[in-house]
Amino acid sequence: RHLPFGFSLDPNGIDLVPHPQEQRAIQIMQALRAKGCSLRAIAAALTTKGIHTKTRTAWTPESIRGILRKVAA
Repeated sequence: RHLPFGFSLDPNGIDLVPHPQEQRAIQIMQALRAKGCSLRAIAAALTTKGIHTKTRTAWTPESIRGILRKVAA
């Protein structure tokens, strides 16, 4: 099962719980977007800060867009 960025699975194996480091990354994404940064610039900033995706792959504008859309919903 795919876990959304920003959450991990509770030890009970059912519930999602906030993942503190990933929640902080989301806050950084939101702050940079609010300042007018492009999705590409946000991806580069996260990489520079050493913040990884769940799968430790490269950040892409599409992955940033998807995360920001989910948290805005």
